[in-house]
Amino acid sequence: MAPARDLASDVTTTDMRSPEIPHRLGWLNSWSTATAQAIGFPTPACDAELLTRARRKPSGG
Repeated sequence: MAPARDLASDVTTTDMRSPEIPHRLGWLNSWSTATAQAIGFPTPACDAELLTRARRKPSGG
């Protein structure tokens, strides 16, 4: 099985033979409010698709 789009493929599914290891690996980013502001995220016009999967933390990040 091919890795999800844009994800590195360092481990093949044949290397993952344990039920504790997920079949697919992905990324999770957690940014503070200050970091998001510093990188200009979100920009609704550019980040609309990303915002469908983004969740704001209770602290505002």
